[in-house]
Amino acid sequence: MTRRAWRFFHENAGGVVGEAAVTAAALARAEERAREEGLTFSWIPDDDADLSWMSERERAQDHEVLICVAFGPEGRSMACLGGIVDPCNAYRRVVEAELALEALPE
Repeated sequence: MTRRAWRFFHENAGGVVGEAAVTAAALARAEERAREEGLTFSWIPDDDADLSWMSERERAQDHEVLICVAFGPEGRSMACLGGIVDPCNAYRRVVEAELALEALPE
């Protein structure tokens, strides 16, 4: 785990108050392990997403709603998350690390 990766996740991942450092370390390790284990991530449109939690005004706007799927080196789906609305690159990285953490338990 690099200090740079830890710092990124500490600043971007959120988490339980008082445990941000632990969360950042876990995500940084998961990201590194995902690279080592050959996990890949695919971002695809989520056409079935339920956006009912948004106001009518928000739903009237165009949104990019995606699913992220983590695939193992043999191509098998190992973890996924859907309903991701308008993710920026930083959030995509956090989601991928969280899925790696789920797919590759320590």
